[in-house]
Amino acid sequence: MARDMTCDSCRKAVPISDLKYMLKGDSKMVLCSACRSKQKMKDEKKGTMQDKKPYFCVRCKYKFKYKPSSQTVLRCPYCGKGDKIIEDIAPDADKLLKEMDME
Repeated sequence: MARDMTCDSCRKAVPISDLKYMLKGDSKMVLCSACRSKQKMKDEKKGTMQDKKPYFCVRCKYKFKYKPSSQTVLRCPYCGKGDKIIEDIAPDADKLLKEMDME
């Protein structure tokens, strides 16, 4: 006997085995496979992978990427804290040479 549950996006009753939880902001949504594939296509069209910026958690020394326009709160995916996160900016060659000349 298969149990059904409602998809939060299309509002259709689908088997529980077809549903997965997805994050949207600070809350979770239950989406069926059809809605997940539609969402994936939308994300690919937007170019979400290019919009992500590198960040660094000073607390646990973990590097990760985060999309600043995202609705989720900026937190380290490794330790879950958000108080010691900085943008990971690679120094350019001119800046490194100037620092070496000053020493």
